[in-house]
Amino acid sequence: TGSSVTLTAEDGFNTYLWSNGSTGREINVTETGSYFVTVLDKATQCPVSSAVVKIDVNDPPVKPIVTRVGDVLSATSSSDVEAWAWNYNGARIQNVVSSSYTVTRPGTYSATAIRKGCESTSENFEIVFTGVNDDVVAGAANFTVFPNPTNGRVSISTGLALSGNVRINITNAVGVSVMSVNEVASGAGFTSSFDMTSLPAGLYNVVITNGSERWVVSLIRQ
Repeated sequence: TGSSVTLTAEDGFNTYLWSNGSTGREINVTETGSYFVTVLDKATQCPVSSAVVKIDVNDPPVKPIVTRVGDVLSATSSSDVEAWAWNYNGARIQNVVSSSYTVTRPGTYSATAIRKGCESTSENFEIVFTGVNDDVVAGAANFTVFPNPTNGRVSISTGLALSGNVRINITNAVGVSVMSVNEVASGAGFTSSFDMTSLPAGLYNVVITNGSERWVVSLIRQ
């Protein structure tokens, strides 16, 4: 089973004639059917046919379509999909088998539908941070911001091994930067704090940047 299979005849014969008309020693089968090969016997030069091989070729699932609501990507394909996988920047994400996936950082995502050993992968879906709440990437999976909601002083922490310069930028609901903090991480768990007392009540995004990595967590100022 699968989307194709290669049939190979024994080596050493001068001629090969397969039931589908092919004349090579090997054939690549992409259609369901019964196949056999006829050769000339090495001793008698009489035609000899192999046993019939029944091949079932399965079509791959319908190419998935990926949509996004907030920080959740959802994939749809044909109804007989048996399993799902997700890919990030071209590499398979381990231990993910659902048709939905919560993104935790910007990058290129795709969904793979799997059925009877056949796979079909969606077009790439680009997650780009813009600072606007509708395009927030779920940094909450990696960072803790507390208290949230807050009346002023806020602490932020993560178990990620950040190193080098870390920039914390606070943007309002329309993506305008209203505060920033520059820190230096030591390569272990990272903590910092800032004071939002001077900012009006509302919804804010806390954007953490370290090198090429970027995360964002939503925060409510009461």
